[in-house]
Amino acid sequence: MKSTMRMFAPILLVLCLLLTEGFAAPEKTPAQKPYLLQFSTPRSLSFCNERVPLERDDLWERLDRELLLALGKEAQVILWLKRGRRYFPFIEEQLKQSRLPDDLKYVVVAESDFFPEALSPKGAGGFWQFIKDTGNRFGLKTQDRVDERYSLQKSTTAALEYLTSLNERFGNWTLALAAYNCGEERVARELAEQGVREYFDLDLPQETEQYLFRIFAIKIILANPAQYGFTLPDSEYYRPLEVKEVAFSLPQSVHIRIIAEAAQTTFKNIHDLNPELRGYYLSEGDHKLLIPAKNSEKFLERLKEKLQPLAQEKKQ
Repeated sequence: MKSTMRMFAPILLVLCLLLTEGFAAPEKTPAQKPYLLQFSTPRSLSFCNERVPLERDDLWERLDRELLLALGKEAQVILWLKRGRRYFPFIEEQLKQSRLPDDLKYVVVAESDFFPEALSPKGAGGFWQFIKDTGNRFGLKTQDRVDERYSLQKSTTAALEYLTSLNERFGNWTLALAAYNCGEERVARELAEQGVREYFDLDLPQETEQYLFRIFAIKIILANPAQYGFTLPDSEYYRPLEVKEVAFSLPQSVHIRIIAEAAQTTFKNIHDLNPELRGYYLSEGDHKLLIPAKNSEKFLERLKEKLQPLAQEKKQ
């Protein structure tokens, strides 16, 4: 019996080794370095043709922080890129017509991420995040049925007018943007209190101190996304909306569904194209709305036909 066991011992040993090898723990691979280490934060930068003094370590560190935080949110950066293809062309054209720096287009990204229905805890709404009082001051209606802070066209016009006035008051774009964020009176008061002249030397609320550097980071990424690892095929971008603005007058309050029918589209599409609309009705008076461009021909004729029965009902 013992001799038999000795005979099979080598075979059993080989089997055990084979079985053990099959269940061995996988080899550990070296930990991959975080992809953020592949990129470096710029040491020189201009914004709105104004130099950012990044030779100062404290300022470079603030930019470094915002750039790393932005790059760490890959999905958000991709949405910036996709949405930017849709919204930037309009904003860029408005900046060009107003003879304002193209860099100001990055402010809307910092404010709302290009999300039309963006609403802050403090009540600032829309692409450019206007509070009601400031919106009203620059011609934006904030009523029960219409809140023009949510209109890209109208809010962009108001924002560029506001930014222009801030730049004229404070003399440069960095202070203008700080005032856009925390209020012009706050910035004026802090300049006088602290005895300095530049944004970069001001002690401001933390949100405002981060705000400009977030805008700088957005510019760095979106101006050259491939450098930071973001490349998308053209088919992945959101295309600009093919719309046309139509002007019309209503003799009475009208359900938006009627407008949609005249535009040969849906209630939802009219709301999506005109996020400033609140509720179901348009008030009596003059209006300008966006409708699908392909359905704009003879829109006014179709609307007139649909309004006739309503006018007759009103007379009765």
